[in-house]
Amino acid sequence: MPIELYNYRTIFIMLSRLYRLRKKDIERLYKKGSVTRLNSILVRVGPNKTSHARFAVDIPKKTLAKATARNRARRLIQEFLKENQSLWAEGKDVAFFIKSYDEEGVKTQIKQALERLK
Repeated sequence: MPIELYNYRTIFIMLSRLYRLRKKDIERLYKKGSVTRLNSILVRVGPNKTSHARFAVDIPKKTLAKATARNRARRLIQEFLKENQSLWAEGKDVAFFIKSYDEEGVKTQIKQALERLK
């Protein structure tokens, strides 16, 4: 849940680094991971050697042109993932590729994907 500061700025609580994928893991996932398509999201999933899930959110320039909009969307999605930790599949790497962005639509699709993985 965002924290309001001074009535004009919002701070988002992000996923810790422990639960975020690194570049080499994302590349491995794109080469060897299985793909599931939802309406506006591609979900790539693969195993990892840890006891917890790790995530990546990829929003291309074609989807949201401005970097500030992409970063805000990425933060909102990561915050949503953090709020729904009970749905995480253990020992999985998950990358979400957002093809079109609608905040509520994306959240419901991510929730569906997480429920399928568990």
